[in-house]
Amino acid sequence: MAWFLLIGLSLPVLPDDRGVKAQAEAEFAEGLRLRDSDYPRSQRCFAAAARLYRELQRRGVRNAALFRNLGRSSFLAGDLPGAILAYRQALQLAPTAGDIRQELEYLREQVVFATPGAYARPPADERPPWLPPLRPSPWLLTTWLVAYSAGWFCLVRWRQSARRGFLAGGALLLIGAILGGYGLLQLDRQELRERQSPLAVVSQDGLRLRRGDAWTYPEVHPPLNRGVEVRVILVRGAWAQVRLSGGEIGWLPREAILLAE
Repeated sequence: MAWFLLIGLSLPVLPDDRGVKAQAEAEFAEGLRLRDSDYPRSQRCFAAAARLYRELQRRGVRNAALFRNLGRSSFLAGDLPGAILAYRQALQLAPTAGDIRQELEYLREQVVFATPGAYARPPADERPPWLPPLRPSPWLLTTWLVAYSAGWFCLVRWRQSARRGFLAGGALLLIGAILGGYGLLQLDRQELRERQSPLAVVSQDGLRLRRGDAWTYPEVHPPLNRGVEVRVILVRGAWAQVRLSGGEIGWLPREAILLAE
C-alpha cells in the first residue's frame, strides 16, 4: 500500500457543506484507525467517506482536492475503478499536479490486464510534471497570429529592400505558423472528441467488447478487467459504445462501466 493514499487533503467547501465534509473526514479517520485491527469495518468506513464525498460532488463542489479524497476513500474501500475515475477527474482540474499523476500511476499498476503489450492500457504520459497538457487557448491563438503576421511583414520588407534576412525570417515564420496552425487544429479536434466522448472506467472483470448493443452480438478483442479506462462514444439503452486507448471500438453493458458525471 502506498503511504500517500492514507493521507486526506484539506477540502475547501461552502459553509452549508461543512457538516458533510466533517462527516467524510471523520469516516476516513475512523477507517485508518481500524485498518489494522478490523479491516472489514475499516472498509465500510472508507466506503461511507466515499459516499459523502460524492454527496459533496452532487452539491456542486468540484475541485482537485475533492476528487483526490474521493479517489483515496474509494481505493481503500476496495473500489479500484471508482478510485481511478476520481483521480482522472482530479488530474483534469489540476493537470500540473505531479503528486496526483504519481498516485494515479500507482492505481493503474493495480489493474490486471488480460494480455501483455499495449492493449487497453492508457498511453504513457511523457510530459514533465510541471508542463500542463496543451489545450486550444487565446494565448496559443495569439501566438499563432503574431507569427503569421510577422512572417508576411518580413516578406513585404524583403520585397521592398531585397534583403535576404527578411526573406529567410519571413519564410521560417510562415512555415512555423503553418505547422502551428495544423497543431492547433489537431488540438481543437482532440478537445472536441474528449468533450463528445466522456471518460469511463470498466467496473467488472472479464468483459469483452461486442460488435453491437446486445448479448447476441459476437465478442471481439481480449477481455477487459476492472480499472480499464475507456471513452464513451454513445449510450443506447442498456449498452454503451466505447473506445479503448488504442482505438478499438465496441459495446459494453452500461451497468459495467462507471461514467464521469
